[in-house]
Amino acid sequence: MLTVKTQLLEVLRTVLEDLQPGAGAKAAFESPKVAAHGDLATTAAMQLAKPLR
Repeated sequence: MLTVKTQLLEVLRTVLEDLQPGAGAKAAFESPKVAAHGDLATTAAMQLAKPLR
């Protein structure tokens, strides 16, 4: 059975691929440096900022 984190990662990859081909391969979650910022973080916005302008 897939965990919620794994399911979210698959959805993130799919959405990133729709926005920019090849971007889904870089999809990942990490723990925020500041616990008050939540349980999961991703750098997808920073990775897509330049290519998508």
